[in-house]
Amino acid sequence: MNFVKTAAFSLFIITIGFICYLLRYSFKNPYFILGLAVLILLLIILNFYMNGGTNYYQPNLNGKIIIITGANVGLGFESCKNFASLKPRKVILACRNELKATNAIKLIQ
Repeated sequence: MNFVKTAAFSLFIITIGFICYLLRYSFKNPYFILGLAVLILLLIILNFYMNGGTNYYQPNLNGKIIIITGANVGLGFESCKNFASLKPRKVILACRNELKATNAIKLIQ
């Protein structure tokens, strides 16, 4: 992932240099405006790529029972929130500490 960010930053620096190079020409040149539009579009696409995508897949969990270990903190907690929003029959939080589990249940509901 660091390589991708480094490559994106390098592309950004090259883009800025190219814009500065193009600024020597006047705005009357149609290629300047076209080049500037393409560079802005590439930067917008790069921004979407670097921020990651969104998972639109919503499985049908009706009638399913889900057991999640370590559901009071971290990845297990985030998974519980996501699974609870998908309306399964039951979500079981498997935690070591009952107090932390009840706090997690309150936060999820």
